[in-house]
Amino acid sequence: MLLRSSTSVLRRAPPAIRVAQRRMAGGFDGRPRTDHTKHVGGPNIIGHTQNMAIEKYAKYKEDYHMRFKWTPQRVRDCLLWAVGFPLFLYTLVKTEQIRVDQQNGRTDGKKDYL
Repeated sequence: MLLRSSTSVLRRAPPAIRVAQRRMAGGFDGRPRTDHTKHVGGPNIIGHTQNMAIEKYAKYKEDYHMRFKWTPQRVRDCLLWAVGFPLFLYTLVKTEQIRVDQQNGRTDGKKDYL
């Protein structure tokens, strides 16, 4: 099918296709898209003014990976949560299973747990 103009194609397309074409072409209602980042500090699409302190804090949180540095405290925390906590949970569950087995008289040597 040869496309003559975008408006004639929009009129002949089924409703779902027209909605998709409008969204790809611009806004849902046919208006061109706006870049929301250029409105920082001024009114945005719905007429509110963005708070620059909040925007600065959001940017600070988004760029954390650029300021990250390994420190002894971070290494300690990573080891605690990546090694220590799982090892603690494993030990806790295993000792509880052993205690329940002994309590129920299962001391035949068969171990159907961890």
